[in-house]
Amino acid sequence: MSLTPGLYCSDQGDYNYIKNQHRTINENLDQFLNGEMHLYKNGAFFLLSEGERCGALYPGTRALSDAALLLCAGWNDTAYYPSLSDMQSSLTIRNSSSSRFTLRVMAVVSLLLPVVAGYVAYAWRAVARPPRPHDAA
Repeated sequence: MSLTPGLYCSDQGDYNYIKNQHRTINENLDQFLNGEMHLYKNGAFFLLSEGERCGALYPGTRALSDAALLLCAGWNDTAYYPSLSDMQSSLTIRNSSSSRFTLRVMAVVSLLLPVVAGYVAYAWRAVARPPRPHDAA
């Protein structure tokens, strides 16, 4: 519920679990994220308490623990984003990382970026300066 604030009852399994465990889930959401879950007949929604901001919770200061969780979940070619239609197309760390060719292309582009930024600054200055008197004639 904290990653997808709205859940509609298209998947009865998840919705039934939330419906049966709503008190426990609501207590945990209130304790750890300072929000509450609203349960309706066709869905469940997570709302932050007044004054809370989503930016203060996500990603927060848990970057190291998030990276460790991703590595543990993705170790040994375990899919961390499974595909429901074709399990061979699931996202693993190996098939979601860049190839050597992609890394080389990005390195060349990153070296060209200062040249492009310099040209944009030069062009912007040329367009923004006031016209000279002899240019107006």
